[in-house]
Amino acid sequence: MLTWLITRTWPVCHIKDTTALYISLLKSILSEANPDYGKNGYYLAASGSVAWKDIYAAMAKSLVQRKVIDQETVTKADDAAIVKMALALQCPKELVSVQLGGT
Repeated sequence: MLTWLITRTWPVCHIKDTTALYISLLKSILSEANPDYGKNGYYLAASGSVAWKDIYAAMAKSLVQRKVIDQETVTKADDAAIVKMALALQCPKELVSVQLGGT
């Protein structure tokens, strides 16, 4: 059984889109076009978002097919699992959701 901690989403962007954004910004700076910054120039390459529960469900399905786990049911992480995650992340268990969370 695979456990999950949160149901938040995480912004995603393909590496090609991210690099295209930075190349465009760099070209603009080098040509002295002075791209906006601050309130009018916050740059975040994100073409969408993905829900962790969807990622975990896909992982669980694949792990069952590979016979790594017995069932593809995704359940909420219990306290023992959160403690293990905290140890792996080297943080207090209260910060695990912050470390793994999305928006």
